[in-house]
Amino acid sequence: MGKLFDIDGPLFRGLSLISDLVMLNLITLLFCLPIITAGASLTSMHAMVMKFHMGETGHIFRKFWKEFKGNFKKSTIIWIFVLILLVLVFLDLEILKNTGEVIPQQVKIPLYAIAFFVFIVYLNLMPYMAKFENTIRASIKNALLMTIGAFPRTLGMAAIMIGAVFCLFNFPILIPVYVALGLSVPAYLCAYLYMPIFRRINPNAFGEHPELEEEANEDEEEAAEADETVEE
Repeated sequence: MGKLFDIDGPLFRGLSLISDLVMLNLITLLFCLPIITAGASLTSMHAMVMKFHMGETGHIFRKFWKEFKGNFKKSTIIWIFVLILLVLVFLDLEILKNTGEVIPQQVKIPLYAIAFFVFIVYLNLMPYMAKFENTIRASIKNALLMTIGAFPRTLGMAAIMIGAVFCLFNFPILIPVYVALGLSVPAYLCAYLYMPIFRRINPNAFGEHPELEEEANEDEEEAAEADETVEE
């Protein structure tokens, strides 16, 4: 029982994590307000929840702002592209609905499937961009491969996010909770699903295998020495 109430005990660690998630949620919502910046804001949120999983806390706004600036250009371009795709699908559905005729399921299902597929690929794309430096084309390609190659995990992430939205629209009494934790907690839960994939992509993605980093440094030193020898 004594350990439970220790400063380093599970109770205080849990309370500290909740306070960090509340702060992160409020910052993310603030940076999402201009809709155009929402992509960079959500990507930066995923960068932060990965840091939380690795035990990095403190200076949340400063770290978020650094991630936001670093991710802004690429994340915003992709976010606009995703928005355009989803708006086009929505407009197609609205046009079909306003024709005054019964819309066959054979027409609606493909449109819903396209929207859902874009949604789940973007669920993987946000944390991928937050963790790995790559071109826009390569990032989309790798997020697509993650979506297909780890489809059960992707469905789990989709269930978490859709569940959060469902609760928001069906239980208005939870709106204060959503303002405090509605984005950061689902993102934190999703990290349990996508971080193992990142470890498969790069075993040292989260600095858990320092020997790999040492080997990489040694390789760089050897390459530098070889260059010097060639110059001589």
